[in-house]
Amino acid sequence: MSRVLVDSGIEWIGKIPNDWKKCKLKNIASVINGSTPNRNVESNFSYETGINWIKPEDINFNKYILSTKEKISNEEVKGATIIDEKAVVVNCVGDVGKWGIVNNKFSINQQLDAIIFNDKIHF
Repeated sequence: MSRVLVDSGIEWIGKIPNDWKKCKLKNIASVINGSTPNRNVESNFSYETGINWIKPEDINFNKYILSTKEKISNEEVKGATIIDEKAVVVNCVGDVGKWGIVNNKFSINQQLDAIIFNDKIHF
């Protein structure tokens, strides 16, 4: 059975399935900006322990971001932007629009934003 498409009423979107609902992002989610610890302090980063730190190059075209090469050290985590599982990470600089869903607690750098959906949204 094929879906019935209807005009979204938004020129750049075009047609959408008739069972979709339109709403403003701010009504269903929060947007959190990423941050980058001081790069001049070598102990802020690790390749072995700490929390995964997502940078634009960690987002490929898979749906989920499972791990990262670089991590933020356990000592620096308290000042980092931390997001929980099922947040959608979006690249806002360079490769604008690249995105991925996190499966665990992660931190994100300043080139990324995280969209945290409310409990009514399911993936």
